[in-house]
Amino acid sequence: MGLLVFMVLCFAPLLGISWRLLLWGDPLNLTFNNIFGHLMHGRFDVDPQIVGWEGFMRGGRYDAYWGIFCALLRFPLWIFHRMNTDVTLWSCLVAVCLTGMAKIRAVLLIRRQSVESPAARWAIGLKLGYILLGGSATGYLKVTIYQEVDF
Repeated sequence: MGLLVFMVLCFAPLLGISWRLLLWGDPLNLTFNNIFGHLMHGRFDVDPQIVGWEGFMRGGRYDAYWGIFCALLRFPLWIFHRMNTDVTLWSCLVAVCLTGMAKIRAVLLIRRQSVESPAARWAIGLKLGYILLGGSATGYLKVTIYQEVDF
């Protein structure tokens, strides 16, 4: 649990800055909310003014090429009547923390199974630093709908 708190404290401010600077208020961030609303009516399309040039027309309706998985994650928003809430920031924060934690836990497992030596401790420390500061999980630190789908 402590590791999760540490990851949130490290990555949440960076995500917040990214969200404010790049795409805060962009209607594209509400694409999955819109898709979920349409799914509740048995349709798989999205409004063209929401998806913009990222959508394509098929059979007189616009579709997004991302699929519906991220839209299904909006179910709690629908329950609480908050479908106009942009949760892209929170989704990306969950993604970066989960992937980062999984990688850190893998490195710690390797450390427990390895021979104890100064060189091994140094290598493990470098690997942990790399994961936190420059590993692939940091790719989610740019809050966009594109990163959310990659999770």
